Parts: sequence; structure tokens; C-alpha cells
Amino acid sequence: MDFDELEAAMRPYEAGRCGEAAVVSAGVFVVVRLDGRGFTGLMRARHEFDRPFDVRVRDIMIATADHLMNCGVEVAYGYTQSDEISLLLRPGVVSSPCRLLARLAGEASAKFTLLLGALASFDARVSELPDSERVVDYFRWRQADAGRHALAEHCLWTLRQRGVGAAEAASRVQAAGPAEQRALLRALEVEVDALPGWQTRGVGLCWERTSVPLAALRRRIRVLLELPEGDEYAELLRAQARQAAAPEPDPGAITAG
Repeated sequence: MDFDELEAAMRPYEAGRCGEAAVVSAGVFVVVRLDGRGFTGLMRARHEFDRPFDVRVRDIMIATADHLMNCGVEVAYGYTQSDEISLLLRPGVVSSPCRLLARLAGEASAKFTLLLGALASFDARVSELPDSERVVDYFRWRQADAGRHALAEHCLWTLRQRGVGAAEAASRVQAAGPAEQRALLRALEVEVDALPGWQTRGVGLCWERTSVPLAALRRRIRVLLELPEGDEYAELLRAQARQAAAPEPDPGAITAG
């Protein structure tokens, strides 16, 4: 499925407000997505950052996602792109999402603010996904969104660097679809296929086991800066869904209310 098909398929599973998902159905996969509020203006105010993407902002988003996966909620897989973070929870760890959404949004806001050195905030929404294939579709949808966002941002800032005014550049980019944006970037001598994978496909975070000398096996987070696409990414996501559905006991995690 392309982006538009994924968008149409996944939106019905997503609840925009806590009251729309007062109770999570038993046996479903739960994904929480956190979005930065007003991040365009926030980043614009920080003149030291590179445009359209800055590796320092990427690393703050990764560190925030890592923090959320280690703050006592049982998260099986994390994904971040642009100003958003998606977390795949283990089925059964949350029955009512209201407190969980507030908690995760608060944790993300605090961590990002601390690392950025400027006030930032996130809001959160939940998706209830009935099976592992919908989990695959969800994260492929967010990856497709990353690709679209990267194209648009590179078009915008390349035009600005070439002397095009802000309003005209924004109008040209908004009027162009992804294929036209690719053509525009090629005309501006930008190698689209050479853009960093963390910009065009996003970043994954997954758990891995590590053996510590004189200690038991422990878990740590592995950051995937070069996520695959297509069928290879789908297989990675199916593996994460299987691990989420059959979690090993984790004494360091608590059940989220």
C-alpha cells in the first residue's frame, strides 16, 4: 500500500482524545504516538540548528524515546521521525489509556525540555490494533510519512537557500506531490536517494539481550539508524509484534493503568 492507502486504513484505529478510548479492548496491540506541539516555531527560534534536519535534534528525539522505553511502561518497540515518537506496548499492560497518555506526554515533554534547554511539550494519542499485520501497517504508515516529510522539507529549504522567498517556497512545495518534489530536488541538484536514512525512513529502537559478566542476562536498547524498507521492514516489525505478544517477565517494568 502507498501512503494514502495506509493513511485511510490506519486512521480509524486512532483515537485523538482520551475520552474516545476510555477502555482498551482485551487482546489488542496498543500503539501510543506522541507529537511535538508547536515544534516548527520552536525549532525556527533556535537559530543554531541546521536546516532542514539537525542531527542534534534527532539525537534528542532518540534519547526521549529511549527514556520512554525505560520509564516503567512495558514498551516492545519504539520509532521516531521528525517530531513524533510511536511506542508499541505489550498487550494487556494497559486497560484504560487516559493516565498512560498523560504520563507519557509528561515524561516526553520533561525529557525533551531538559535536553533541548527550552520549553517543549508533546501530546499523545492511542491506536488499538487488532493483529500483528495492523502493527506492520501502522509503522509502515509512519515510515511513509517520514519519507514524505523529508522530501517536502528538503524542497523547502533548498529553495530558500537558492533565494526563493518563504511564502513562495512554501506555496511551491505544498502544490507539488511527492513525485513532483523528487523532480524538483533533482532539478536543484539534490541527490534524493543519497539523503540519510534517518531522515527518510526514521529511527527504530528495539530491545536486545546482553550478557553481563558475573550477572544475569540484561536488556538494552539498540538504535536502528538505517531502518530497512518494504518487505524487510515488515519482517522486522512482525518480529517485534511477536515479542510484544509473548513477553518475558520483566521485573523492572510496572503495569500501566
